[in-house]
Amino acid sequence: MKKSDFRIGNIVQHSIYVDTDEAKLFLGDEYSVVNEWQIDTIIAICYEYDEFDFYLENGNGITTSVRVDKILITPEWLEKCGFHHRTSMYNQDIYTLTVGNFNIDFAVDELFQSVRINGTKLTMYYMHELQNLYYALTAGKELLINIRS
Repeated sequence: MKKSDFRIGNIVQHSIYVDTDEAKLFLGDEYSVVNEWQIDTIIAICYEYDEFDFYLENGNGITTSVRVDKILITPEWLEKCGFHHRTSMYNQDIYTLTVGNFNIDFAVDELFQSVRINGTKLTMYYMHELQNLYYALTAGKELLINIRS
């Protein structure tokens, strides 16, 4: 993961724990992947010599994190972004969002990598890539994501 792939406004998952073993030690019986990782928004990207890569905000304040990771695109995330579900004539699940003159279509496959924009196929795996695409297509508008639902 390169910091240069991200921009302010992207969502990421992060953990305040150095590794999973530390998370299990601190969380004990309450440990789960959901409890270890949180979803936050990048509000600042740090310099190479800084201790942290990003400053993050989650509605409860600003934080930093030792571990930050990308978020895979899933049907749940697409729905949180306002995509509408339909079934194609080939019985394939399609999620569509209209952005101005563009239609962004995700065909459900194993990794959600089949993306078409007005018929042109792209490869996309992660939420920050979708956010960056939307930002480019709308000349600087953020993709609205209902993170907490």
